[in-house]
Amino acid sequence: DTVGGGQSNQAFGGGSTVAGGTLGRAAGMSASVGGGFGNSAWEDGGVVSGGLANSAYGALATVGGGGPSDASQPWDSVGYGNVAFDDYCTVSGGADNRAGSDDGITQNTTNAMYATVPGGRGSEARAAYSFAAGRRAKATFAGSFVWADSQDADFSSFVADDVAFRAKGGFVVKANNSSYGGQFVNDGTGDGLRAYAKTSAGSNYGALYAVNNGTSPAIYAKNDGGGLAARIHGNAEVTGTLTKGAGSFRIDHPLEPETKTLSHSFVESPAMMNVYNGNVVLDERGEAWVELPAWFEALNRDFRYQLTAIGGPGPNLHVADEIRGNRFRIAGGAPGLKVSWQVTGIRQDPYANAHRIQVEEDKPADEAGTYLHPEAYGKPTKSVAK
Repeated sequence: DTVGGGQSNQAFGGGSTVAGGTLGRAAGMSASVGGGFGNSAWEDGGVVSGGLANSAYGALATVGGGGPSDASQPWDSVGYGNVAFDDYCTVSGGADNRAGSDDGITQNTTNAMYATVPGGRGSEARAAYSFAAGRRAKATFAGSFVWADSQDADFSSFVADDVAFRAKGGFVVKANNSSYGGQFVNDGTGDGLRAYAKTSAGSNYGALYAVNNGTSPAIYAKNDGGGLAARIHGNAEVTGTLTKGAGSFRIDHPLEPETKTLSHSFVESPAMMNVYNGNVVLDERGEAWVELPAWFEALNRDFRYQLTAIGGPGPNLHVADEIRGNRFRIAGGAPGLKVSWQVTGIRQDPYANAHRIQVEEDKPADEAGTYLHPEAYGKPTKSVAK
């Protein structure tokens, strides 16, 4: 056992060393205290390099330095500085950090081995193979990795073998390659990625925000297991063009809402068609004007009409005046006859004029030879166009 110098140092573990400093204690075999004040290495192979009031209780445990954040407390109080409680645990520095499990007076140094705190303040790696860094990071489950920012509040792991970050200013990953910027793989049955937020900054913000400055989709979703590629609970807004293979609504069945659903298909058209309808009662001359909204002709062109007499024949029923000034006139019926009318128009607003639906198109080169819906053609799913 060797005491290299300093004041009031003790080396008594067998092959142990206190190189210097004050009130150092090397109690384990081959334990070492490099210096500092009030540092102790209690078990075999334990090391405290320096600092103030640090302790390595476990075998081959290490405290690199640092000490307490409040130097006014008694230097020899339990757990005063940085402490490596269990075997092979490490605290590299910082203040008030703990690696391993504190059992009190009857310390079992095998409870939480290989725990690590690289530095920071008030962080604790309390379970085997856990890692805690930053301010008041608490890795309380085996294999957990916790990093906490400068906020003065505890931040803990959630389950064993998890990774948890607290970053008030955000989290950024920057990459530059042709594959991906980040990848999350879950081989279990849980979610692959979750996003939680409380943003209320307007419609250009969201819990999940995706922007692509290239020509590929900002979001690509595919389900190879046969389930839905996406499910949205709540309202959705699409400011561009929605392209789909089919469409329908599905609601709780009006007559049996607890046991059935009711679905209807969309009405499709090769043109960007709007449909309007209503009922009108003819006047004493067998005529009626149908008033349309003030924006009707600004939005629509190429009108088509259908008239149906209700409650009686209308062989001479006709459109006497086509739409002009956002109204049209029906004539040729009996006075008091009820008429059901329908008008269709093709959109002519600026967005529609700039984004006409192309009814037939050649597939792009990277999709040639593939199918959007291979199963409908009896093709293997690998034929699907990505």
